[in-house]
Amino acid sequence: MKIKLKYIVENTEPIANLLKLELPVKTAYKLAKLSNTIQSELREFEQLRNNLIKKYGKQSGDEIKIEPTDKETFGKFSSEITELLETEIEINYTPINIDELGSIKLSAYDIGKLLPFFEQANENLK
Repeated sequence: MKIKLKYIVENTEPIANLLKLELPVKTAYKLAKLSNTIQSELREFEQLRNNLIKKYGKQSGDEIKIEPTDKETFGKFSSEITELLETEIEINYTPINIDELGSIKLSAYDIGKLLPFFEQANENLK
């Protein structure tokens, strides 16, 4: 499955919310595998993000910070992080049919965020 990195970064909380629910065993297994894959991608993203912060940031006490008031530096950082987030990556994951979730309840926010990880239940959802 190809997906932009930003969808992985943005969806950690909705996936965690889904993993807390009681699901059919096969569905829970698929989601656990997805979570492991996502955690691996997130570690790589955080490492690259931290490298960009070191590249563009300035030491401020114990931290390295990028000052939004430094428009040139902040602009370069923002441009590179956006480019990184728009990167399409391949993850080994077969989308789950939304019907596999059974009668669980999810917020509209979580459903909206999780749509890239679900096979569409019917054509009206597209």
